[in-house]
Amino acid sequence: RAEQQFAKFLTVEVPYHSVGMERIKDELLAELAPLKPRPAHVPLYLTGAEGTARGEELDAAYWWKNVRDRVRFRSTVDRIADDGHRVFLEIGPHPVLGHAIRECLDAGGRSALTLPSIRRREDETERFAASLGTLHTLGVPIDWDLLQPAGRPVTLPRHPFRRDRHWTEPRPVAQVRLGHRDHPLLGRRTDATEPTWQARPDTEALPYLADHRIQDTVVFPAAGYLEMAAQAVLHLTGGTTAVLADIDLRKALFLPDGEDRTVEVSLSLENAAFTVASPTGEDGERAVHASGIVRTGQRRRTAPPLDASAIRARSRRHIEGPDCYTALAALGYHYGPAFQAVEEVWIGADEVLARIRPPRAIGDDAAGHHLHPVLLDACFQTLLTPLIPATPEDPAPATGIRLPLSLDEVALEPIGDQPFWAHATLLPADADTTLGNIALYADDGTPLGRIEGFRAADVEKAATAVARTTIDSWLAEPVWTDCPPLPAENAGAPPRDVSWLLLADTGGLADAFASLAEARGE
Repeated sequence: RAEQQFAKFLTVEVPYHSVGMERIKDELLAELAPLKPRPAHVPLYLTGAEGTARGEELDAAYWWKNVRDRVRFRSTVDRIADDGHRVFLEIGPHPVLGHAIRECLDAGGRSALTLPSIRRREDETERFAASLGTLHTLGVPIDWDLLQPAGRPVTLPRHPFRRDRHWTEPRPVAQVRLGHRDHPLLGRRTDATEPTWQARPDTEALPYLADHRIQDTVVFPAAGYLEMAAQAVLHLTGGTTAVLADIDLRKALFLPDGEDRTVEVSLSLENAAFTVASPTGEDGERAVHASGIVRTGQRRRTAPPLDASAIRARSRRHIEGPDCYTALAALGYHYGPAFQAVEEVWIGADEVLARIRPPRAIGDDAAGHHLHPVLLDACFQTLLTPLIPATPEDPAPATGIRLPLSLDEVALEPIGDQPFWAHATLLPADADTTLGNIALYADDGTPLGRIEGFRAADVEKAATAVARTTIDSWLAEPVWTDCPPLPAENAGAPPRDVSWLLLADTGGLADAFASLAEARGE
């Protein structure tokens, strides 16, 4: 311990390399006397004497000296390493020298591999084969004829080179790079705290939008906001139904040609509200296009099957799809081919029955939606058909274009690309407002859901009935223009008794103007 040298007592029965061996010297020499050493065929490094052996000197006297005197283990290992050997195979019932060999080499700054022939408590055949395989892979020549006297070695085919890419990147980055979207309308989910999706609706990715225009400008349909919200709920909950309520359609989303518009759909975890909005623009304000409440787990109210024959029997007019859209165009509603999903319509007293089918223009796109915006918009169109004059001679109603304002509730089953019936019921409202409910049915009359409290109003007259925040910037956009300079003759002293009404913001401009006006004595 004082010399800081490792030492421990060994649990052995024979005191090798000590004076205790003297008691068996004569017996050992007599037993080993018959040995007849022969010349060595491989280098034999000695631990009982210095140097290597020729072979003849390994008689009884040598082996007595080997068990009686000290072992020259360190010097022997160093000599082997000096000769360039780095692989040590220990032949015995259990390896006991491997650690000591590595310690000797580590002290000289060298490394080596030690292998056992067999190991205690291991399968001898497997251990032997494993060490033999290791030696083979290191380039040590093996006499395979001793193990397999019959047969001959066969070269195995080479393993094909595997080109596996291990690309590590965050999921949002991978979505952008690969162009993946959760849904064509919903876009990609962001890493915001609350569930939020970001989409870029345009006529290139969604060609059918080009057929929904107002004053020759593409306008994102109100039905699209509802499908966005429904898809957000379905992706978040993993369910098949979604109920939207208290829907407020606030501001139209125009999609001018050549311009990219970003839309965010967010769900509040606090009050289950959804919002469809454009991110903050140059004016620092966030434009909200639609908002409402999500109600999950609502059981659909049972309703009787559709009796289409009875409704058709009591209807007053029957109009084929092409004639219906011609008449609506005369009223100012110009629906392109992709938004002409009404095949035929029966108009009665305060009710409308319409047959709706996905138009050819959208292909099989409807199959990937809860209810495609084109088909939902067709449901809204049914409530406009009573405005169509009964005969070409009858005057058109004195009303402007009616745009959706709000809906009380939308509760629909998945419809996809199947044709269906829409039964609309008109509710009492003023002359400039359309108010009604719409029930949807499958081909066999099975109820598919309801749209309640749909409300549309004349854009030009809606200000008298709804809040300005609801209709603000529907078809107009405020623009600041420079005021021309005052004439030179008015540049003198300011007139007396001038009052200013300043609409202040947080930028400090109104405060600066007030200071200038006060300095002028105004």
